[in-house]
Amino acid sequence: AEERTEEARKKREEEGRSTPPWVIDDPWFRLDGDGYFGAARYKLYLVDLETGEHSLLYDRDTLGGFSFDWSPDGTRLFYAAGTTGAQRDHHIYEYALVEGRERMLGLQPWRVILGVASLGRQNALAVLASETESNKFYVWRLELATGERRLLTTELGINTGLSVTADGQTIITIHQEDLQSLWVLPGTTATR
Repeated sequence: AEERTEEARKKREEEGRSTPPWVIDDPWFRLDGDGYFGAARYKLYLVDLETGEHSLLYDRDTLGGFSFDWSPDGTRLFYAAGTTGAQRDHHIYEYALVEGRERMLGLQPWRVILGVASLGRQNALAVLASETESNKFYVWRLELATGERRLLTTELGINTGLSVTADGQTIITIHQEDLQSLWVLPGTTATR
């Protein structure tokens, strides 16, 4: 667009005018083809509180839905991250701090992961996730050694939070119920 040329920018600066907004006429426009509107990218960093040094752990997330928790001994970080586009999947990763090594836990992806919590010394994670587009989130148990997962909450279809006691023996989750009402008003008529 001619209003984006270097010459146009200089003229705006001389005249004290602001930069014109980008106009996107297609709601699914993507600058690079992998994220909604192509703008947002999320990164996960480790920050050393003594030195202020930071190191990048993960930079492939286009959803911004990081969830993470530490192992009981503080040597491993477990985190969920995902991407949009054709392969809109979430996976859980384990980052070993001493070795500086990342590995994906389990091969089967989730559609969306809302929460990850270490189950203490049980060598497992509690995961609040959905396998489908249904927006029904269940609590799962993910075995760290094998990557196998087992559904823990079958009757609760929509959960919005996840927390685990320090010993890993009890999980608390918030169950959300959407109530709907149908009102019939006597003496009224339906019109088109």
